[in-house]
Amino acid sequence: MDHKRVLFSIKAFTINKAFTIIAFIVIFLSPFGFLGNAVVFAGRSLHVVELKAVPDSALGRVALVIGNSKYALHPLRNPENDAYDMASTLEELGFQTILALNANQKQMLQSIDKFSQQLGKEDVGLFFFAGHGMQLSGTNYLIPIGAKIKSGTNVQRSAVSVDLVLEAMERAGNPLNIIILDACRNNPFLRSYSPVNSGLAEMNAPSGSLICYATAPGSVASDGRGRNGVFTHCLLRHMKTTDMELSRMMKKVRMDVRKTTSETQTPWEASSLTGDFYFIRSQSDPGAGFVPYHGIPIVPGSVNNRGFEYLHKAMSVRSKSPQQAIVYLKRAIDMNPNDAEAHHLMGAIYFKDLKKYHKSVPPFRKAVDLFPDKRLFLNDLGRAYLQIGQKPEAIRFLKQSLDRELDRAETHYLLGVAYNRLGSHSLAVKFFNRAVVLDDTYRAKVSKHIKE
Repeated sequence: MDHKRVLFSIKAFTINKAFTIIAFIVIFLSPFGFLGNAVVFAGRSLHVVELKAVPDSALGRVALVIGNSKYALHPLRNPENDAYDMASTLEELGFQTILALNANQKQMLQSIDKFSQQLGKEDVGLFFFAGHGMQLSGTNYLIPIGAKIKSGTNVQRSAVSVDLVLEAMERAGNPLNIIILDACRNNPFLRSYSPVNSGLAEMNAPSGSLICYATAPGSVASDGRGRNGVFTHCLLRHMKTTDMELSRMMKKVRMDVRKTTSETQTPWEASSLTGDFYFIRSQSDPGAGFVPYHGIPIVPGSVNNRGFEYLHKAMSVRSKSPQQAIVYLKRAIDMNPNDAEAHHLMGAIYFKDLKKYHKSVPPFRKAVDLFPDKRLFLNDLGRAYLQIGQKPEAIRFLKQSLDRELDRAETHYLLGVAYNRLGSHSLAVKFFNRAVVLDDTYRAKVSKHIKE
């Protein structure tokens, strides 16, 4: 079975709402990965993922992440990985996340509309795009999969304007929007339409917003040689730093990108922010009732900060050395044995990176024991049980995951696979049909199982 990210449900969840709404529009143009490989709403060609996160003490957090890699004219290596890793990190940081991979224009517009519907007036909102982007007459466009750009009219008809995202967030009433654009790689569409300028155009930041570019307006960004693009890699690392305010974090990102690229790429920002935002606050934060670390409440005084450092190290080295990441995670767990996210990350590395499926089950199970109501933990444990052939256990935990997100196409599909392997074909058809209704990109996979 294809265990790449197969997420197509485009229904986000409403998390506990409060304080500011930070619409963090991270528009990247590079890949995405973990269990996934395609998408706007599901599957491997077009997935939309919805990752339900735990509310922190004050803020609801909602995110939309889009990553397009599989362009017919000029495919990109990194966007799927960038998007997946960003979605996973955001969920760990407390965001309810909608993930769309390899999306066409219709699917991108649908995901943006859904995102707008799910954003409340007291939510932190974040939008991330990885893929090709271009500018035309001062307007920035995100390029969907399947777009045919041959003229200015084609751009407007086939692409998705960044302005549509801003308008969607304005409709939600977000007082603070953060927009990050990493859509300025070498553009293959320039060859077919010469009037297009290089890179993206600079935009004025609306009141209460931050617009970040992977490189200076009009310049071209690096897609990176590793798992992630240079800008995304640096951003992901600093997002996990405790007590680092957003504006300061972006300065750190800029310094790291310049150093990595020998000063050939300089991230750029336009800001009208009036407040402070932190992805992670420590227990030393005055007035914090608990520590919202990776979206999971931790009682003050019960954590070992050295353990968190090892957890951060594991995240930073995972793409280059999964084995070393496991070593760091073992140390993190020794110091913070009740850190559910550390256990879950260990399971994810065993499952996805090392393909040691049996070894992934104990840490996934421990994460569920520590945090039994988290949908992602239940889903990944069920998936692992399914992979090693323990179908009844897989069904048990996948059903619990489905109870927490009824319209998640991926979970319906996995339950269909489990029942099909058990010989319960009528139940398998029921779940397969629901998966296809939620995300038609599952149709081919479902047909394959039914033929078997």
